[in-house]
Amino acid sequence: MPSPDLPAAIDAFLAHLRRDRGYATATITGYQSDLIAAVDYLAGRGLPPDIAAITSEVLRDFLRQPNGNGCAPAARSRNRRLATLRALFRWVKAEGLRPDDPTAGVAWSRVHPQDPPTFAERDVRAIVEAARSNPNRWHAVRDEAILVVLAHTGLRLRELVRLDVPQVDFDDARLRRVRRKGGAERDVVINREVARVLRAWLRARCRRAPAGEPALFLSRQRRRLSPRMVEVLVARYAQAAGIRKPVTPHVFRHTHCYLIQKRGAAMRTAQELMDHSRIQTTALYSRATEADMRAAVRRLEGLTRPGHRR
Repeated sequence: MPSPDLPAAIDAFLAHLRRDRGYATATITGYQSDLIAAVDYLAGRGLPPDIAAITSEVLRDFLRQPNGNGCAPAARSRNRRLATLRALFRWVKAEGLRPDDPTAGVAWSRVHPQDPPTFAERDVRAIVEAARSNPNRWHAVRDEAILVVLAHTGLRLRELVRLDVPQVDFDDARLRRVRRKGGAERDVVINREVARVLRAWLRARCRRAPAGEPALFLSRQRRRLSPRMVEVLVARYAQAAGIRKPVTPHVFRHTHCYLIQKRGAAMRTAQELMDHSRIQTTALYSRATEADMRAAVRRLEGLTRPGHRR
């Protein structure tokens, strides 16, 4: 049996991610970019574009290739590409297209810990207040609801824009069957602040929503709000609030995970709320500020003081 053609295998793998795993378009595009780079690398070395031509040594050499400006790729970039290749070859092996996995002989690059980007609680409040100050009241109510939902639930951007009106359950305080990363559907609990802004938005939405339109958040054209539109409005309100560093919807997600742990959520609870597949991802947000550490130590004052009773 001839060795399967690598580009054809990649096309079938990406179709599997889209059809069977429910991966987002942006995620599939990232996988595709890394895999096309691998095919181009094989062509540049004069290797045939088939699965059998890929060895562990070939992959290690590919991952060491300099980037566009001639610099060595960062460890995170190498690990991202390796993760993509491992996903591909796990699928290749499962499909019986090759008996072994060449990525098994390739080690991860060491990455120094890096805190995810977050902003302070006062910045969250300032951005939401900027939305409330929008002179267009319909946009003000909608945008406040979007920002409050992001801040209080930690939803991913695509999870937010996919929400439909029937998913909002005020009686049980949750968003029903939210489609999470990977296609799984799970309920997301909400608090009274989220319920308040969603009630206000649903009242405003009724004045413009076309009959039969299920989307929770609508554009001015009365269609489902796109991810790009949410990115633009978040950046605009952050700028209006005087925040100079880049702010995206995903920074709200990072901030949510940090703040729920700072306010007492156990790491396992935070993992469930954030829909993280690995506890290590949640642990990235469990850092303590110097103020937190000083407060914790201050609470021990008097423990060993002579004559102290508690």
